Amino acid sequence: MRSIKIAILAILSVFAIAFSACSSSSDGPATSTSSGRAVFSISDKAADMGAVTSINVTVDSLSVHSKGGAWISLSNSAQTFDLLDLRAKGTAKLLAEANIQPGSYDQLEISVSKVVVVDASGEHDAKLPSNKLRINGSLEVKADATAAANFDFIADQSLHMTGDGEYILAPVIHLEAKQDASAKINSNKEVDVSGGKTTDDVRVGTDIEGSVDIGLRITSDAELHINSSGKIVQTRGEAVIRGTVKSVDEANGTITISTPSGNEISVQVTNNSTLKLTGSEVKIAALSGNLGAEVIVQFNAETKAVTDLSAKADAKAKADLGSKLDLSGTIKSVDTAKGTITITTGSGADVVLKADSNAELKIGGSTVKIADLGSKIGAEVESQYDGDGKSVGSLTVKTEANASSAGKIKSVDIADGKITITVNGSDTTFIIASDSMLKVNGALVSLATLKTMVGADVKVIFTEQSKLLIELDAQANVGTQPQPTVQAQATAQATVRASGTLKAVDIINGSVTVATQAGGDIVLKVAPDMKVTVNGTVSTVASLAASIGSRINIEYDSKTMAASSITVLPQGAASSASGTLKSVDVLKGTVTITTQTGADLVLSITTQSKMSVNGTSAPATVLVTKIGSKATVEFDAEAKTVTSLKIE
Repeated sequence: MRSIKIAILAILSVFAIAFSACSSSSDGPATSTSSGRAVFSISDKAADMGAVTSINVTVDSLSVHSKGGAWISLSNSAQTFDLLDLRAKGTAKLLAEANIQPGSYDQLEISVSKVVVVDASGEHDAKLPSNKLRINGSLEVKADATAAANFDFIADQSLHMTGDGEYILAPVIHLEAKQDASAKINSNKEVDVSGGKTTDDVRVGTDIEGSVDIGLRITSDAELHINSSGKIVQTRGEAVIRGTVKSVDEANGTITISTPSGNEISVQVTNNSTLKLTGSEVKIAALSGNLGAEVIVQFNAETKAVTDLSAKADAKAKADLGSKLDLSGTIKSVDTAKGTITITTGSGADVVLKADSNAELKIGGSTVKIADLGSKIGAEVESQYDGDGKSVGSLTVKTEANASSAGKIKSVDIADGKITITVNGSDTTFIIASDSMLKVNGALVSLATLKTMVGADVKVIFTEQSKLLIELDAQANVGTQPQPTVQAQATAQATVRASGTLKAVDIINGSVTVATQAGGDIVLKVAPDMKVTVNGTVSTVASLAASIGSRINIEYDSKTMAASSITVLPQGAASSASGTLKSVDVLKGTVTITTQTGADLVLSITTQSKMSVNGTSAPATVLVTKIGSKATVEFDAEAKTVTSLKIE
């Protein structure tokens, strides 16, 4: 049977990608010495699959990982490919094209939103173990040269059916990468790759949890079903999983494996089991001294009897039983009081991790506190944690590119902090963060105001993947424009106060870039004589260059985007916000502030909290009479406690 080939200019896991310094249909090298060209293609050597006539795969995004560096987003445009049609035509189609820096790339990731299988009875949605397919591979990109990777999609080993007649697609892929290759792309976006030196030649598969690695797969004799939570469960046949060795019971012949999604599986070693450690056959006792080692194990799903187990003794082996696991997914929730973060993995499992004072938490390259993650619900993260105690070692929120769009307001959910916009007949729901800027005809308003404007034209700036809203500007007719709230009127006339991370300082052009909690960047104008305070000491704009990456409080004009003051905060310093006093619960000792974005900030009052009304010290009982008044608050972002609260 002929092969399926999908080419992509960039990098991908089931398709082909090419990175290039310029867009061209020729096979010539890139002309810029600052970038190199990489072409990726896909193929299918599957056998005849009977009644199946189409496998339509929709790819939403594509990213590549620089060795020792960061993830780079290459494409966020959804495209659908019929794998069997491409196989029949014997063509390779272009998925994406982008500029890429020369260097070594060791991973690629594609996001697949939908798989539809067509057979004699019609169309059927196929279940993926994970919508994120991440493949380890070696790609070397040189300046003025072309690198290529072919992903041979083996359909007959990838497509499975449950006992209930539901399709499951767990990709098995043969990856071949080349450097100094030649790639031709014609006007129909068909790609032909030839020549070059092979730098990688591996076959990878996918297990039921969505891990992708050499040796993984769902076997042909697997008895599968999809449970009520939408997870794939194997009850019979040979199962293959990846994880780390958590514990070994030599007396009973059992080994407990911790999987990347946080599950634990105990398997039984028998006389027929083959155990290997770094390629050499060993007894079960040898694994006792390698707790935390990475392992791939094949076992009977019903009896849990091990067929083959291959462990790798490396830096992950911990003598103190601390098995370090890697985890990727999206933030589901953050509980600052308990110090926990819940991550939803690609397989749909929820893993609750503990983040103590030793946890290294980052947004992009900036170190943050757990409270700062509260505005990152839905954001993609990568984490390493202790498989025993579920304690976070490191967690990084992946940075995303910003996008913009225009449409009409369809609905506003104040309780959940979300707004849905209709663009060209398609609905997109955006998450409102604590520092999202909401405007009507340029004036700041609350989310409640926007709820009265369903159907209004709107422009939005947001993060591409997690759909966190950075800025929204709705257009209202002069005669019908809704009246801003008291808080919005005060905000429109006053300086905006916010917190963030100092990202860049441009002394020549007189500007600073601040990374907000919503994940977007704002660029503010700064004057040479602007008020600057660094760790409590008066300083200069020029000195800010030494504070890049630090948390800051800023005051600026929302119309001119000119900063009036910047305060660089010492470790553990208070955050600040302004808005209106929404409510006071004297019994619980809490106050609720509706911020300038319309989001509610609930804070606890302690004996150390300083509160005042028009400059005069006031207890919480007096604040009850000031509901709706303008409020400025400084607070501990992690403990959510008031440091000072001023009511005007």
